[in-house]
Amino acid sequence: MSRTNPLVLFEMEEIRGAIELDRVTAQNYGWKSLLETRGNRKRMTVIVAIAFFSQWSGNGLVSYYLNKVFDTIGITDPTIQLLINGILQIWNLGIAMSASFLVERVGRRTLFLTSCVGMLLFFTLQTICSSLFAQHGSTGAAHAVIAFIFLYYASYEYVHRSSSNSSATNPFLLVLHSHRSLSRTALKSSRTAFARRVSL
Repeated sequence: MSRTNPLVLFEMEEIRGAIELDRVTAQNYGWKSLLETRGNRKRMTVIVAIAFFSQWSGNGLVSYYLNKVFDTIGITDPTIQLLINGILQIWNLGIAMSASFLVERVGRRTLFLTSCVGMLLFFTLQTICSSLFAQHGSTGAAHAVIAFIFLYYASYEYVHRSSSNSSATNPFLLVLHSHRSLSRTALKSSRTAFARRVSL
């Protein structure tokens, strides 16, 4: 194929544009860029907060110590504990699958904020009901704890499992930081390469 062939020239310009974009991006961006501007500092604060709160959201208590939680509310039969745990996992799967269809329709931010409010509310109510059972031995409070565990996990699954592993958090973090991932120079270089391609 001739060097003057339009397809060859197009591919060469595309390769040059990609190399130039990589070069400019590498020059202008590094670790320093994470804290360089006010907007990036705000994004980094949100990213660190998400990382911290996703680990301290309370799900560890009902994930790793669910049987202990059942013991504290008077459900000590291993068969019943296993049954509730199995139903909870099926519930989680259904919620996560339905939430994955809402990410693009509702938006990650709305899902994330709704999830956080739901987790706070239901975990608080779960703690209150657990305390009521410990103080008064109320079976209604024990049943409410189970209900609030299911509702807590519904809120948790909407963000932390709906889009890939752990969530809309991962896609949310990528989108959050990519708002300023290219410099004006890199964008200008990209536009120039595109203009050259169009002119062919």
